[in-house]
Amino acid sequence: MDEIDSFIENANKWRNHRQLKLLEQKENQAEDIAKLKENLLNFADDATKSRETIEKNLNSIMSHKHNIHKTLDSLNETGLPITNTYHGEFLNFISNTMSFINEVSETDKHNPDSTIDDSKLSTSVKMCNENIMKQIHEDNNVVDEMQTIVENMNEVGEFYTPIVEEELPLSESSFFDGI
Repeated sequence: MDEIDSFIENANKWRNHRQLKLLEQKENQAEDIAKLKENLLNFADDATKSRETIEKNLNSIMSHKHNIHKTLDSLNETGLPITNTYHGEFLNFISNTMSFINEVSETDKHNPDSTIDDSKLSTSVKMCNENIMKQIHEDNNVVDEMQTIVENMNEVGEFYTPIVEEELPLSESSFFDGI
């Protein structure tokens, strides 16, 4: 009888021990699930922020692209060239582009499978900057040429004296008298 009582007592101890382990496992699983949910929400927020930032920067780049195309198209038209009023916008474009490129590299850190060739990216940015600097230099040359032309026109205007026609005798009656 003592053996049966000791067996039942051992079985109860084993069952109690097993129930405690199951409770601990459930608590650990609940904590893990909560952490995973929090991480998932953080990743979703990061993805949304990244998407919004990329969209905003792409819109900014597109608007600056249209401004550059307008500038290039206006060079072929006759008339006054575009002055340096777009200088601030150009600087904003370059700073926005650089911040966009930096933010894209940060968003890419979440995806280790994708690779970006940094040397290609660097050379592309350098080429873009060089082309833009050439275009700015050409635009400044055109503005300087136009300023020279305006100055020359002012100097020529100083020596210009219009030919005065003979004064016609005024009649005593005016056109407006009959009205």
